[in-house]
Amino acid sequence: MSILTSLGSGSGIDTTQLIADLVAAQRSGSDTKLTARQTAVDAKISSLSTISSALAAFSSALGSLVGSGALGRQVISSDTSSIALSLSGSSSPPSLSHTLEVTQLAQRQTVASAAVADRNAPIGEGTLTIDFGTLSGTFPTPAGFSAGTAAPLAITIGPENNSLVGLQQAINASNAGVTASIVEDASGARLVLRGETGAASAFTIDASAGLEAFEFGPGTAGMTWTAQAKNAVVVIDGLTVERPTNSISDLVSGLKLDLMKLTDGPVTLSSDYDAATLKTAVGNYVDVYNELVSMLATETRPATSGTEAGALASDRTTRDLKRMLADLSTRMLLTDGGGPSSLAEIGIKTNRDGTLSIDDAALTKAVTDHPGRVHDMFVPGQTSSSPLVEIASSLGAAKPGTYAVTDIVAATSGTLSGAAAASAFDVPVVIDATNKSFTVTLDGRTSLAISLPEGSYATGAALAAAFETAINDDSVLKSFGLSLSAAWDGSSFTFTSRGVGSTSGITLVGLDGTLAGTLGLDVPSAMAGTNVSGKIGGVDAIGIGNRLIAASSSSASGLAVNILGNATSSTIVVRSTVSGLISDIQKQLSAAGGGFTTASERLAKEAQSIAEEQERVEARSLALEDRLTIQFAAMERAIAAFNSTQEYMKQQIDLWTRDAG
Repeated sequence: MSILTSLGSGSGIDTTQLIADLVAAQRSGSDTKLTARQTAVDAKISSLSTISSALAAFSSALGSLVGSGALGRQVISSDTSSIALSLSGSSSPPSLSHTLEVTQLAQRQTVASAAVADRNAPIGEGTLTIDFGTLSGTFPTPAGFSAGTAAPLAITIGPENNSLVGLQQAINASNAGVTASIVEDASGARLVLRGETGAASAFTIDASAGLEAFEFGPGTAGMTWTAQAKNAVVVIDGLTVERPTNSISDLVSGLKLDLMKLTDGPVTLSSDYDAATLKTAVGNYVDVYNELVSMLATETRPATSGTEAGALASDRTTRDLKRMLADLSTRMLLTDGGGPSSLAEIGIKTNRDGTLSIDDAALTKAVTDHPGRVHDMFVPGQTSSSPLVEIASSLGAAKPGTYAVTDIVAATSGTLSGAAAASAFDVPVVIDATNKSFTVTLDGRTSLAISLPEGSYATGAALAAAFETAINDDSVLKSFGLSLSAAWDGSSFTFTSRGVGSTSGITLVGLDGTLAGTLGLDVPSAMAGTNVSGKIGGVDAIGIGNRLIAASSSSASGLAVNILGNATSSTIVVRSTVSGLISDIQKQLSAAGGGFTTASERLAKEAQSIAEEQERVEARSLALEDRLTIQFAAMERAIAAFNSTQEYMKQQIDLWTRDAG
């Protein structure tokens, strides 16, 4: 039997319940306080998490809206049935104002064979050779052919594919720019071949004996010319240009044109902002902003009579967030003048409770008169005042601001200069198998063996051109995108790398000694290129080739620009936008050391402290319970002993009384 179950045997008191009540009474105050603290901490953690998630969702939604391009200029064709427009490699369309006429669509050459009764019957064995180039003549009679650069296609017909079907399959398996199909009509089955679009994608077909029925070209009587290969012909702003396809991406920068049919007259190509889309975006921004502000108001409300305080009523982080959000409406987002520069100036008003409302008349005027300004308040951008100073860093790499790029010294290219050799071409210079080979190291890459074309060169300019072509055709140098230019100034050769920077340089190795001496290239003078230099934001920038990178100690840290010419300075503006500012607020508060992070860490420590205090209360209660159990056990033993003595005395008294009677 345990000591607890034996308690109460002497006194008659339920000491087990008494101990439990005493322990509960002792810890009730602590339990009440700890429960209240834990409830408050849990509420703060929940509220902080909700606000953090809402701010992140706000930032993400704005980022998605900006990234979609919906707020930007929309490209417009006045005749979409003739010309369809789309962006090519850019989420921001260019500013457009062009007229364009389509006077000819690009077309594929088509030829057809005579009909055969059975597509699977033998047609003959041998070889068909298809040459690609430009075909001339009055359609449908070819008169001349000029071969292009594409390699001829040889199709072999043997016992295994000796049929119209076999020929069709062999041509299609080559994937060489000609598509074969079989068309059946009342006369039988015909082989139809179609090339690619463009005048230079025409083709002829030479056939060995037995396959003459599939020849095509000037002077042949095999296949019939049924459609010409043609370029697309368009007139843009009065200028006539041709392209080999009906899908054109190199006519208007940033824009792809798909030609659908000939136009009846000039078609207008333009781009503009959509006022309704801008108004909707502003309205959505205000709605989401107000939801966030209302949430903050609920969670930070002070206690009043009959109303409990919000979970974050005294939280510094949420106070800071409310202040940051309140500043957005009046903050100057655009600094270059020329129209509204803040949200307040486009009709977004701050109400007394911190929410926003829209003055519809003011917003309508803003999106009508200054749509680009409204766009720029929401969509990040960066500009350079000089076309020769190109921004190379991505949006967001540098924080918003205006940065001066100054003291620019352009990068230079590596050169190799020969000595004066004014009499080198008094007689023609002969290049033959004995002196034509050499190698070159260009910008740190060494070529394979290079051969000058054999022949007699009467001028230095002709030989310089031969050097330039031979070197630039080297497969190794081409694979790295490297090339150079070669020149003869009347007395000496100069080779100049088309690359720039400290890695730019040229050496010639293995040039025949006699030839090198004649040309002044036996002991040439080499000079390495230099990197660009300059300052960004008043601090010396890092130059790599023609790229300037802002120093990490500069306020422009993250900004990089390419110097494309002899610019001496430029002003770079990285635009401050609503979406960028919201994103910055969210990142700032969520970063290590930020308000959300430190508040979460503080609340986590407080929750841990409460848990530890609860463990201490539990330990004290167990110790009290053990102590009371021991004490009451001793009491019961004492009472039991007293009761035993009392019973003995009673018995003795009873004996004494009986004997006396």
